[in-house]
Amino acid sequence: MRHQAIRRQVFSIVLPTILIVVPQISLAQSGDDEDLAQVYGDKSVVLVATGNAQPIARAPSVATVITAADIEAMGARDIDEVLEQVPGLHVSRSFLDQNPIYTIRGIDTQFNPQVLILINGIPITSVFSGDRGNVWGGMPVGNIARIEVIRGPGSALYGADALTGVISIFTKTPTDTPGTKVSVGYGSFNTFDTSMRHAGTYGDIGFSLYMHTSHTSGQDSHINSDAQTSLDQVFGTNASHAPGPMSMGMHGVDTGLDMRYKSLTFRASYKKRDDVGDGTGVANALDPDGRSSTERYTADITWSEPQIAKDLSTTVQANFYNLHENSELNLFPPGAFGGAFPDGVIGDPEKWERHTGLSASASYVGLKDHRVGTGVGYIKEDLYRIHEERNYVLGALGPTPLGGLVDVSDTAPFLRPHSRIVRYGYLQDEWQLARDWALTAGVRHDDYSDVGGTTNPRAALVWDAAYNVTAKILYGRAFRPPSFTELYNINNPVATGNADVKPETIETTESAVLWQVSDKLQLGVNAYRFKMRDILRFVPNADPTTGNTAENAGSLRGDGMEVEATWDALSTLRLSGNLSLQHTYDPATGLDPGDAPKRHAYMRADWQFTQGWSLGPAIDWVSGRAREPGDTRPKIPDYTLVDLALRSNTLADHWTIALTIKNLFDTDAFEPSPAPGLIADDFPLPGRTAFLQGSYAF
Repeated sequence: MRHQAIRRQVFSIVLPTILIVVPQISLAQSGDDEDLAQVYGDKSVVLVATGNAQPIARAPSVATVITAADIEAMGARDIDEVLEQVPGLHVSRSFLDQNPIYTIRGIDTQFNPQVLILINGIPITSVFSGDRGNVWGGMPVGNIARIEVIRGPGSALYGADALTGVISIFTKTPTDTPGTKVSVGYGSFNTFDTSMRHAGTYGDIGFSLYMHTSHTSGQDSHINSDAQTSLDQVFGTNASHAPGPMSMGMHGVDTGLDMRYKSLTFRASYKKRDDVGDGTGVANALDPDGRSSTERYTADITWSEPQIAKDLSTTVQANFYNLHENSELNLFPPGAFGGAFPDGVIGDPEKWERHTGLSASASYVGLKDHRVGTGVGYIKEDLYRIHEERNYVLGALGPTPLGGLVDVSDTAPFLRPHSRIVRYGYLQDEWQLARDWALTAGVRHDDYSDVGGTTNPRAALVWDAAYNVTAKILYGRAFRPPSFTELYNINNPVATGNADVKPETIETTESAVLWQVSDKLQLGVNAYRFKMRDILRFVPNADPTTGNTAENAGSLRGDGMEVEATWDALSTLRLSGNLSLQHTYDPATGLDPGDAPKRHAYMRADWQFTQGWSLGPAIDWVSGRAREPGDTRPKIPDYTLVDLALRSNTLADHWTIALTIKNLFDTDAFEPSPAPGLIADDFPLPGRTAFLQGSYAF
């Protein structure tokens, strides 16, 4: 406790100090920087902070921008590899199909609903569990133009789920790299990718089309013991598939269409994942035969008029998102529970979601020194169909055989169809208080048909302390509504829903300084503190034989800081890196909630060592992960991974060749499996892997 008190004192000093101790060089802000920052696509510009393009140094948020050029330089194939480099963000793994957990500032949960992901401004949240869906299957990066990440609350602008951060993904438009590009790649674990993108114009119509296919057998890392191993010891059986490999195979298809005509934009996408292995097993028992699949359809039509009237711009958007997930799972293998299940414990859940939305926003700059933004919207989230077959009934003492596979969709499904309607409105003012001071203040109200209303404010004061130094003080409050699992789960004593739970909330204060030391060196530091309340958890019932029920149980506090730097050491060499330190604890017990790294560093070099050739080594250091309270397994080991990306565009006309090696030194690295440790091992990360890709552009 003394250590915690000292640490809190340190951050109490750091928060105000970084706003005061800044070089007093000048009180003028360069107009050239302002002009440059308005160029969409520039790395110095951020859109997600306010909805308007503005210099990242002056944005009322702590943000990171990653461009398509950055993604190519690091040799990334999936968005998870890109996000790992963001300060304060670590990508861990869930027991559910090894889905990514985007841990921001120490908040780590298995379903990860506290992070909002937007694709072209549209949330891709599953209302069933509040995350991206049970079968995610990754996202290729070939059609991504830029990624903007805000750490900290974003509900005042974006509504639900923007508790710990917002990850906003922008796909390529018809004006991004016009022409045709075809790519083919092959690598470790029988991984094979193909992609094609074409962009151009036909009269006044601009269009781009993207197609990507992928296949992988997945990493072959072994698990020494699983949940069935423990059951075998109880029943005297030998049913477990452990020791055995994880099931990580997958087939994937991604397509995207973007069409533009004057002020109108139409976008549509299709994502399919098939034959998805379930990692270490949905019930923490290895399942080499179980498979899942998912299909996602999205579409939006957007009308944007930058000058609908004097000083007034407006945008109207209608969007649609459909998600279908199907799984055929062996929760426990053949012979489980003393031979009571000769074919295994089988569960085949299937569900369909449909989200529709209509929104309108406007921005007015007719008031001196003010930009006033407002918006309203309507969203319907509909879990409209459930289908389930299984060969068991789950009771307090475990599964009981049904004698065969039975359709329980109408009698005893895991959840019945539900829908909710959300209506919202927000108001935001960007006020230039003085030449060197800007105040952004906003508030948003969301009204949910099933859990009521919530109002969330934010405020940010930005000071141009010198021509090359910007300082910020930020405050924000955010919320996450209960998912349908937390509200309406039935026939599952392990996790029963509760219609009386309310949204969980967070309040965060931050301070930040960005210092452009020279035209070659940029430094940034920020410190934060948050209070998270009414956390939604599945809590054991008073009668332990009746399982767990969703409750608003407990709170969480945290503080930390993030330091980042970029240095153009030579005209052909850029060095960049960041260090994140965080301390998160339960104020009732003083215990660390576990799993999230207390210390995380990422460093990368981009070196053009000769004409047309570039080399990009990267180091990822993850340290200080505690076990969850009650988990008595040994400490989670730290790890350091080294990656290497080699790229050339001079081997032949129009060709680009890229070789990426991950985990160059074949380091043993693990992400934590959840308490109480039914998987005795933690989740192993892949060893050394290589991927070679060739691209032809014309």
